[in-house]
Amino acid sequence: MPGERYYSDSTEYKNPPPDPVMLKFASSAGNMLGKPLVSSETFTWLGEHFKVPLSNCKPEVEQVFLAGVNHVFYHGTTYSPAAAGWPGWLFYAATEFVPNNSWWPHLPGLNDYITRCQSVLQAGRAESDVLLYWPAYDARHYAPAGKLEMLMSIHTIDQWLQPTAFYKDAQQLMKRGYAVDFVSDNLLKQTKLAGGQLHVSPQGASYRALVVPSTDFMPVETLAAIVELARQGATVVLQELPKDVPGQHELEKRRQQRRALLAELNFAPAGAGGQLATVGAGRVLLATNVQQALESLDIARETLTDSGLQIIRRAVADGRYYYLVNHTARPVDAWLTLNAAATSVLLLDPQTGQSGRAASQPAAGGTRVRVQVPPGEALILKTTTGPPPVAEAWTYLTPSGAAQPLAGPWQLKFTAGGPALPKPQQLRTLTSWPDLPDASAARFSGRAEYTTTFTLPAKPAADYLLRLGDVRESARVWINGREVGLLWSVPYERHIGAFLKKGRNELKVEVANLMANRIIDLDQRQVAWRNYHEINFVNLAYQPFDAAKWTWQPSGLLGPVTLTPCAEANP
Repeated sequence: MPGERYYSDSTEYKNPPPDPVMLKFASSAGNMLGKPLVSSETFTWLGEHFKVPLSNCKPEVEQVFLAGVNHVFYHGTTYSPAAAGWPGWLFYAATEFVPNNSWWPHLPGLNDYITRCQSVLQAGRAESDVLLYWPAYDARHYAPAGKLEMLMSIHTIDQWLQPTAFYKDAQQLMKRGYAVDFVSDNLLKQTKLAGGQLHVSPQGASYRALVVPSTDFMPVETLAAIVELARQGATVVLQELPKDVPGQHELEKRRQQRRALLAELNFAPAGAGGQLATVGAGRVLLATNVQQALESLDIARETLTDSGLQIIRRAVADGRYYYLVNHTARPVDAWLTLNAAATSVLLLDPQTGQSGRAASQPAAGGTRVRVQVPPGEALILKTTTGPPPVAEAWTYLTPSGAAQPLAGPWQLKFTAGGPALPKPQQLRTLTSWPDLPDASAARFSGRAEYTTTFTLPAKPAADYLLRLGDVRESARVWINGREVGLLWSVPYERHIGAFLKKGRNELKVEVANLMANRIIDLDQRQVAWRNYHEINFVNLAYQPFDAAKWTWQPSGLLGPVTLTPCAEANP
């Protein structure tokens, strides 16, 4: 996403980056069994100590939500007595959710966002399309060269998960708009068919098809369960026929059972380059491209993912929730089709809490709705099958003129932090704190206020979009003494027309930086600050922590700050 940045680039850190597919193992179990909450320890090692801004947390928690987790807890927040001073008592986890963090007063921005999202993602039940079989015995069979064990940990997914056909199928299906849950051998054996849908438990999600990726080793009991589900009327897609059975116990007997089960599948050429077998009341399609296979079986995907948006759905009594996230570099402003018939669609903005009735219209098999989602933002859709909710129409806005720079001059006043407050300054050009003439600003971690004035043109627009540009790292904004809100993540922008007045207006921006610069100063001066019993306080590469050689982190409001007139673009 434009403007997204990470400061933790240790060359010694060898673990693969986080992967949402890994998180889906937990959420799949919760969805299949109908558990109301799937919880995650979140942000533990999001980056290096003292270098994690709130803006890094948002896309991370969005990936967690998109993977099916609907309850997060921070790792972590330590108790620290007042006498411990700054930075206080800390511990192993690298994201410091503590009152001594510079951005602590801005944390409600993240908290409110998570609260709004979780209120939706905990409603109703998970809604999925496809069960994807997890070939656990393949992963157990192939240990790394020279080793007799395979640790299925989050730090070894590049060995046991990402190289597999299972992973590639999961990625392809989710990217193309299918909601997927992973099913194990044991859970597959308890899966039932009811109303033409697969159910692992009565209270869990329902599924239209079972997809089995290319598999080397499948227990004969699992294969028997798959064939039996097909006999009952289930739809099954096999990427390949399983090649063998795992283990040595009664090997030839189990191989014979496998051959007998596969002999029941009398395949004939079918569409999508596959072969189709009718088994009892069901059907088994053998096809290498599982997405094309599902489409040929009239199992529809959510085509709105073609826009680049990522989605997850929840089913509620009178409709659906769609949670949409834009992690691309392009804004999405389009009419999108939902696979849900609806009398109306409500738009909910989890960043601001605003809501309104969307522009929507019936479409074949669903509903068309107009959405606008800038890069870095999310949007929640609530479809309704009953009477439309009482709500004002959503206002769609589009730029109606060039962005006008708010060039200053700026009054800069440091308000909270340390080790000491730098002196107030007037800035003609927005400058990073370490580059200011006052040397104390380089080692300062805390908050400062920027104030300037500007004049609206004689003919005001319908609304105005304030863009802060480069913010290091989070901001709270006031217009004419009224608080607009917290801008704590990409894209650091907000419509502010309701706060403006004719003529002269005052803009005040409070900015919080990272803790890093103050820690650099302490370590360079060899000041002891780890006044607590934590032997495992290490850096991102699990080496002894030392910030003395770090460079000063950019801090403050760097801009450019602009104001863009907007016009209503309602359909």
